[in-house]
Amino acid sequence: MLPKDHNKNLPQAADSEDTDSVCDGLWKRPIRGGASQAIRGSTSQFNQSSRQTQSATMGIEMEMFAYDANNLIPLGLQGAVYHPSELLKRMSDCVEGANLKVDPSTGVVTGLAFPSGANFSLEPGGQVEFSSAPRTSTEALVEDVIFGLTALQNAARGEVVFLSHGTNPVAPPEMPLLVPKERYQILRRYFQSESSGRGVDMMGHTGTVQPNIDIPGDDSDWEDAVRLAFALTPAVQMLTRNSYFFAGKRSLFSSERQQIWKCTDASRSGIPDGIVHARDVACHYALWARHANVFLVRGLPLNEQPLFGELKFQDYLEKGFKGVFPTLPDWELHLATLFPEIRLRGFLEIRNLDAQPFEHLLAGVMLWKGLLVDSNARAEAWSLLSRNALSPSGDGRALAEFGNELLTLSTESLRRSEDVLGAAALQSAAAFWSVPEVDRNISEDAAAFVRENVVSDPAEAFIKSVKPYLKRRGSFR
Repeated sequence: MLPKDHNKNLPQAADSEDTDSVCDGLWKRPIRGGASQAIRGSTSQFNQSSRQTQSATMGIEMEMFAYDANNLIPLGLQGAVYHPSELLKRMSDCVEGANLKVDPSTGVVTGLAFPSGANFSLEPGGQVEFSSAPRTSTEALVEDVIFGLTALQNAARGEVVFLSHGTNPVAPPEMPLLVPKERYQILRRYFQSESSGRGVDMMGHTGTVQPNIDIPGDDSDWEDAVRLAFALTPAVQMLTRNSYFFAGKRSLFSSERQQIWKCTDASRSGIPDGIVHARDVACHYALWARHANVFLVRGLPLNEQPLFGELKFQDYLEKGFKGVFPTLPDWELHLATLFPEIRLRGFLEIRNLDAQPFEHLLAGVMLWKGLLVDSNARAEAWSLLSRNALSPSGDGRALAEFGNELLTLSTESLRRSEDVLGAAALQSAAAFWSVPEVDRNISEDAAAFVRENVVSDPAEAFIKSVKPYLKRRGSFR
């Protein structure tokens, strides 16, 4: 049991089999959300208002790699024109009301916040991440992204080019920590202690496009959407795989990024066992999280932080760690540092996609919006799933065929909701995703692949697939 003076905000700890205590509202609230809960972080404006309405709030997070336009060296490495933080500084000078974010412990520039609620941040390997503000329409989401990517393009001034791909094809095998903020230092040390793990590769080499979707309706709608999202993950990953290189060489896997994640701290990654069939999804997720490893304990210096396998949250509750006991904010922090395929934060943070080419980034969000937001679409997806009996280790061809069926279902769902822009983006991506890898003419040479696929105008590339629709509407450009 936890000493009461150390744990005023958490229920009294019980043994790991005490399911009732884990299902207490305090444990589930950061997972399931509530009407009064605001989600912090890059998606700080998400709330649970859509639970009581039929409008879905959504956002997009996209990670991209930035290179010196003259020599294609990743920004931040020796020989590159400058460090990626220079892009943020330049944008802060040009966008009215933008504010730089600085890591208080190290003084490192780590992000840039726009007045709209959108922001840029830097990942450990120098990846540049743009996060939109939460929006209720696809048109508003696209406007947000265009504004952000145009600001990035203007800051680059032709000196920097960008690649959206699941891994950085030309990053060195031992990618240094290019953004040494305190949390990244702690996480890197933790992953370095995992024998044969690939957490360090995940930090330095990978890129994703991440839909954030708040499910309208009541709690049963939310639970249904969560179960379905986890159940469909293997097929969606097979459909959208886009990660062909690692450290200058062609990958041996269908997706190098997905392989890296499979080898990254299994206690906090992947799909929680049994969650697709869980009676109480939030409780099941809380139980899983309680047994996940902890890598960050507030107040401890870097060299005192737990190493891989040294501390599970359940043990942290019962015994503390080096004299520190967790409070409710520590539970919320722990939940925010887990890496499942779908992170539950009230809204669904969908983390299972490789970064897509710029013109198909929007489609990643639209695919999941079409499948999850409408209850009829979810019912159709469950029906498809029951007829296919798929598993993560199942036949790749069967997964691919099922993925194409999901594309059709999602596109029809978007059209029913009159999201013509979203359907157009998804239809364009479907043509790309349906081309077999052997027919995509992918270069075997990593440097050549980067040279052929980088863009200097990410905003223009982003709307490429839907530009005809936008012109007909007289929207944007």
